[in-house]
Amino acid sequence: MADTASVLYFGTRVRFKSVQAARAGAIAVWSALQSGDRIAALRAGEPAIPPATGLRGAMRVLDALVRWYARPPQEDAGLADALEHAQRLLRPGAQLVVLADASSAVGVPTLRWTALARHHRATLVLLQDPLEASPPRRELAFRAGARRVELGLDHAGVRARWNDAFVAPAHALARTLPGLGWQVRLLSCDADSGDWLRRQDPAAVPQESSDGGSSPVAG
Repeated sequence: MADTASVLYFGTRVRFKSVQAARAGAIAVWSALQSGDRIAALRAGEPAIPPATGLRGAMRVLDALVRWYARPPQEDAGLADALEHAQRLLRPGAQLVVLADASSAVGVPTLRWTALARHHRATLVLLQDPLEASPPRRELAFRAGARRVELGLDHAGVRARWNDAFVAPAHALARTLPGLGWQVRLLSCDADSGDWLRRQDPAAVPQESSDGGSSPVAG
C-alpha cells in the first residue's frame, strides 16, 4: 500500500522519500514474486491494482509504483482512507506492506491498525530523510514558494518544535504499533532500499547490482 502524501516528494540525500518508497515497494514485489504470492497494490484516490501472480502481476504493481511516486498525484484521499479500503479488500492471512510518511501514519486511528494486524501479516515502512531525523544545530534556510524562511535550529525551542513535527511521530509509531501486531521499519532516504526487509528475512531481499539498481531476477 502506498502513501502518496505531498511530504514524501522531498529529499536531501541520495534520493527523495518518494523514490525510496518506490524502490522499497519494488523490493517487496520481487520478494513476493519469488514466493509465488499474488501481488496487488493500493493507494487512496484511485482503484486498486487487482491481485495477480507471476511477472504479469509484478509488472502491473511496479508500473503503479512508478506512476504514483514520479510526482505527487492530483488526488490523494489520505492514508487512513486507503487503510480502510484495504481492510475491506484483503483476504485473511494476506501480507500487507504499507509505505508511508510518519506524518500520515500517526493520524490513523488505533482501531484501524489493530483490525488490520488481527487478520494480516502487517509491516509499516516509514520513510525518513536524514535532515528530518537529525537536523544541524545552526540556522537553516528554506524556500517556501517565493519566500525564504530561516529556522534557528541552534535554539532549543525551535529544535523542540522540529522534533515534534518530524521525529516524534515516527518514534511514537515505532513504540506503539508493535504492541498492536505490526512490524515497524524506519527507512532513510540514504539507506539501502532493501534494509527494511532484510531485517525481517535476509533471504528474501534481491541483491543490488553494482550500479545501485535492484536485480529483477527471481530465483
